[in-house]
Amino acid sequence: MGSGNERGAIAISLKSIQGLVAINNVKERCKLQANVLQIVPWYVKVYYHTLQLVVDESPQALTDFVERMRVSPSEDKVSPWVMEMILQFPCEMKSAVLSIVFDKGFLHIDEYPPDVNQGFDIPSAIISFPDFHAGLQLSNKSRSKSPLLSKLQEKSLLLSYTELLLVPLMTPDFSMPYNVITISCTVFALYFGSLLNVLRRGGKTFEKQRCKQSSVPSLSAI
Repeated sequence: MGSGNERGAIAISLKSIQGLVAINNVKERCKLQANVLQIVPWYVKVYYHTLQLVVDESPQALTDFVERMRVSPSEDKVSPWVMEMILQFPCEMKSAVLSIVFDKGFLHIDEYPPDVNQGFDIPSAIISFPDFHAGLQLSNKSRSKSPLLSKLQEKSLLLSYTELLLVPLMTPDFSMPYNVITISCTVFALYFGSLLNVLRRGGKTFEKQRCKQSSVPSLSAI
């Protein structure tokens, strides 16, 4: 989300599936838990106070849905920004959007990659659903023949990954050092070339005057 080279936003959109909601819709446990893990590189400055939650297209307070949250601030050139969050949604929820605003930082010229114009990658967020599990459904014959297939048939935690985010950062003019070197070399070449030309011509003029003086006879010789 966002436009320009100054500010942007990260948004995680969740949409419920009627089949999964129906399975989880029991009176004793009418909550849908979602664990969110988001890691952002240090050169993207995230503003924690801009964190917003929209449930069914209406803004909601974070305290009503967040059960637990841990945020680790980023440190320049040392560690990324990490956010872990446990959300509890009602079973009748249809959609939810979690968004946060960030600023694009500055990098040293030596820290830019060769393909800087392509942008910088922000890792995908990992969303897990502890109430649901996934596994392959295979026949008993296939499972008995291959240990690998039997391992894949075991139920595992349901994980979901968001799309990879590509963020273009502000980039300097990498041709400027080349232009400075070119102009400097040109100025020095013109200066020293003109100086050597003047010295060379001055030496020839001095030699001509010396030859003329040596060719004039002195009075004593006459």
